[in-house]
Amino acid sequence: MKSARVMREAVSVLEPYMQGGEEVGGKPKFLIATVQGDVHDIGKNITGIVLTCSGFEVTDLGVMVPADTLLDKAEEIGADIIGVSGLITPSLHRMEEICSEMSARGMRVPLFVGGAAASAVHTAVKLAPLYADVHYGSDASAAAVMAKKYMQDPAGFRAAEDAQHARLAALHAGNARHQEVTSGNAGPTGFLPGKPFTDIAPTTLGWKELKDCFDWRMFFGVCGLKCRGEDGCAESSELEHEALSILSREKPEAFICARFLDCRRDGDDIVSIDGSLRLPMLRDGHSLADFFPEEGSAQLGLFAVRVDGGAEGDFVGHALRVCLAEAASEYLGRRWESLLPEGFRLIRPGIGYACCPDHSLKRDILAALPETGITLTDSCAMIPEASVCGLVIAHRDAAYHDIRRVTPEGLASYAARRGFSEEERKLFLSHLL
Repeated sequence: MKSARVMREAVSVLEPYMQGGEEVGGKPKFLIATVQGDVHDIGKNITGIVLTCSGFEVTDLGVMVPADTLLDKAEEIGADIIGVSGLITPSLHRMEEICSEMSARGMRVPLFVGGAAASAVHTAVKLAPLYADVHYGSDASAAAVMAKKYMQDPAGFRAAEDAQHARLAALHAGNARHQEVTSGNAGPTGFLPGKPFTDIAPTTLGWKELKDCFDWRMFFGVCGLKCRGEDGCAESSELEHEALSILSREKPEAFICARFLDCRRDGDDIVSIDGSLRLPMLRDGHSLADFFPEEGSAQLGLFAVRVDGGAEGDFVGHALRVCLAEAASEYLGRRWESLLPEGFRLIRPGIGYACCPDHSLKRDILAALPETGITLTDSCAMIPEASVCGLVIAHRDAAYHDIRRVTPEGLASYAARRGFSEEERKLFLSHLL
């Protein structure tokens, strides 16, 4: 982040002396955006800066950009390359929609995809069959290098990428044939007795309460710093000083609230005893529903954390607020763990993460909590971005079991239990097939 900021400042100083070179042929045009329903843009912004410093004319459409808006703009400006980014898994389906629309329009512009949700495998297996000229960039630097290579030798670049897509698709198909998916409802024993947890009314936590839970290594990592505070790293000391200055000046606070319900298991659904909540769970051998009894009940927690503030382009401030939200979640976790009987474990599955990958469950959780100030996009990205929404589960064998691939029958059952339309099924579940 800091390197990108310095690059941007340096280029702004040099640009008046570089005008003569721009007149010969002009700069290649790179159109960039975050896909519809996704609000995450820090990585995209850094990519735009690096591309600008690499000699591209970058047009940034911002966040939550529909496919038609993106492609209409590409045709309007004559974009040489289009780049899209997404952090949450529903963004993968939006990328598929963009690829299908580009094919329908007969476009021949290369599409670069990136962000935390994207991957080389998804690009090869799901996107390339929809649009031949689509390519995955792992980060801002990779995207800039790829863009340069493409402009220098489009045919050679495509040939190398096509070979990579074919190799990854073949590996994926082999893995799918050999994967065994365990199904069934047999769950572990060791359910949480009694009612050790109580609700937390909406309140705020400041730096004084959160500093012991703040993960500086995470903060340095979000800022892109490799040394992460080790061995007296000068860069980490500088970043820490800047973060503490922001804390002193802006005094950001974390909003928190939590609610606990007595719940049981009904098949693969977690159901509250009072009938106010039903949360279907996915199964990939394991399911979070396994940590609740079929007879009797155990407590399920719902919680949300939010940190407001920050100016656009404030990379360090953004990283600080994201890590403050995580610190507040850790603060709550330590508080709840102190109430557990001996031998029990506590997990806090974040909605949208691998053990609970359906982002739409945020709707149910936020609706069941007091007013949180968190809003959702149509893809269920949270606004503000520095927000956390999740479950609290205690059990003797509580653990985070990733849901990586679900059988078509399992997805159909889950979609029916969620009451999904066909479009919602594709948006929230297609990445699991």
